[in-house]
Amino acid sequence: MRQELDAYASVVLIKNIPGLETRHKNVDLCIIRENTEGEYSGLEHQSVNGVVESLKIITRTKAERIAKFACAFAIANNRKKVTAIHKANIMKLADGLFRNTVKKVAEDYPTLEYNDMIVDNASMQAVSRPQQFDVMVMPNLYGGKSASLFALRFANSCRYSYQHCSSPRRWSRCRPRLQHGPRRRHFRARLSTRWSRYQGQGSG
Repeated sequence: MRQELDAYASVVLIKNIPGLETRHKNVDLCIIRENTEGEYSGLEHQSVNGVVESLKIITRTKAERIAKFACAFAIANNRKKVTAIHKANIMKLADGLFRNTVKKVAEDYPTLEYNDMIVDNASMQAVSRPQQFDVMVMPNLYGGKSASLFALRFANSCRYSYQHCSSPRRWSRCRPRLQHGPRRRHFRARLSTRWSRYQGQGSG
């Protein structure tokens, strides 16, 4: 359905909620995930019996589109930094193309700080010093795993996921999905109340 609708951007906000104690303080970051290609392209075949090949697709066109979305989102929401997450040390062609494309697009946004990080290191940094991140942009698989990692790490906070957004300026109109960390179901009512108070405030 994502491919059919070309719903190419998933925007996940990870943010501390005042009044709820968390393992890390002052966390306010955004994960922007390319939704239509990468490992979840859905292109698989069995070349011989017992051997399945699954294709990872990265195109310059779609990497450029999600990079522009991420940079425009950062500008529109008063954010300062964009970090591209990749595995170009191993997948030199596919993730190398993604990393280089995002870097080139970021050059058109001189007010934004840009850097890139290998996904392994990014995962370690996410659980040790998440405050260093602002806007993170990445291919499909890494985005899904990173969002889950943050949701699990900040057990007392919640994850606001804005799926199927087509414009960085319209992201706040998308319907939010509230997810709670493990063993924190007793916070459900408090989180819902906090969310009601936060509606309309955006990510800044």
